[in-house]
Amino acid sequence: MKKILLLLFIAAILLACKKNFLEERPSTTIAEPNTLDLMIILLDHPYNTMFNAINTASSDDYYISDISGFESLPIVDRNAYIWKKDIYEGGVNDDWNLQYSGILNANVVLGALQKFPPSVSDLSDADYVKGWALFTRAWALNQLVQTFSQAYNPASAKTDLGVPIKLTPNVDEVNQRATLENTYGQIFSDLRRAIPLLPKAIQTQYFNRPTKAAAYALAARICLSMRDYENARNYADSCLNIHSTLVDFNNLSKTSTNPFANNTQEYLLYSDNSNWIINAYSTRYTFMCVDSTLYNQYNNDDLRKVIYFRLNSQGNPYQKRINPIGFSACGLLTTSEMYLIKAETEVRRNEVDIAKIYLNRLLEKRWATGKYQPIITSDPEVLLNSILNERRKELIFKGLRWSDLKRLNLEGRNITLRRLLNGQEYTLEPNSPRYVFPIPDEEISRSGIQQNIR
Repeated sequence: MKKILLLLFIAAILLACKKNFLEERPSTTIAEPNTLDLMIILLDHPYNTMFNAINTASSDDYYISDISGFESLPIVDRNAYIWKKDIYEGGVNDDWNLQYSGILNANVVLGALQKFPPSVSDLSDADYVKGWALFTRAWALNQLVQTFSQAYNPASAKTDLGVPIKLTPNVDEVNQRATLENTYGQIFSDLRRAIPLLPKAIQTQYFNRPTKAAAYALAARICLSMRDYENARNYADSCLNIHSTLVDFNNLSKTSTNPFANNTQEYLLYSDNSNWIINAYSTRYTFMCVDSTLYNQYNNDDLRKVIYFRLNSQGNPYQKRINPIGFSACGLLTTSEMYLIKAETEVRRNEVDIAKIYLNRLLEKRWATGKYQPIITSDPEVLLNSILNERRKELIFKGLRWSDLKRLNLEGRNITLRRLLNGQEYTLEPNSPRYVFPIPDEEISRSGIQQNIR
């Protein structure tokens, strides 16, 4: 009987989490977990650390090789691919709702911890659960702001629109959009509170559960997106001081469709993709290919060329599965990302020798044994370009390219995206308002929050 009640409780919680809690509705009461075990079950739900697929759909990590493949995709994926002004056209996109579901789960747990104080013997576990919930909220807010807000610019962050900040489990409460500055302020407030509460040891059996290293890594990633390079460097250092292992690609299968099945030494946190279309294409959608210009940048002795990609029947490269779960696109936090952040932030402060050390350490693990020639340039700009190029190649399909495009174009790198589809060319200009996705129409009509200019 207790098991049945537990399952009914979990089902009720998860059903509530799928609802858009910003919509106007009659007063709703959500059952609260009253034990740490129930709180852990709620936080363990995979929706809590999803990454937004629509960013990948609009980035230049892939292109569609034929019109029939394009037409087989859902309307939102098609429109996001060519950067249409109205990408929804009555279709459904879950990125907004899934992230706020994660925030709701976190807020339910944080509220429950206040109402049901743990016993002295449970204080350590309660701290862990609290840190986990705070991390979850920070993760979701960052995903939202990367998708539905402009790139962070300190000159305008006090007035640029962020996203609604929800800090309570009250589903009837409608929150208007905070400023971008306040949204990031909340993210870092949550992370700073979470870090002392999280465990130091990497939990190899629970890669969806955050640790100190994962929290430092997330903070480094976010600071990089804000172009706060000094703090990105500091957080990357803090992460690598805890866990700095890199996988030697010489030990991976070059022929397997899932070469990372049993190799998780670099993982700090696993994040699934919110869109099964993007996830599934490694085995089903061979028309979603990697641009040949990017593919050809991988040297033949660079093992990523055969471990990351395979060729379809037309000879076009497309993505293999890149994580043990078997999906092709995921939002992993990894040590390799931290090495690249460390290298980039060091060269930006003119510490060229330190930057080269971290970049060369990473690439030595990616090339065939004895084939890699270390980068020796002393020119900071040349080295920065090399680091950014390696970031592009290393972190493909990790859910980061959209954020990188936004920040790099804000710095004046002038990256224009182009699609050629059925003889028609589509372009996305640097700093275009279409780098900011519209908030779903149903959310605007229900809550009245301000829509993005597209």
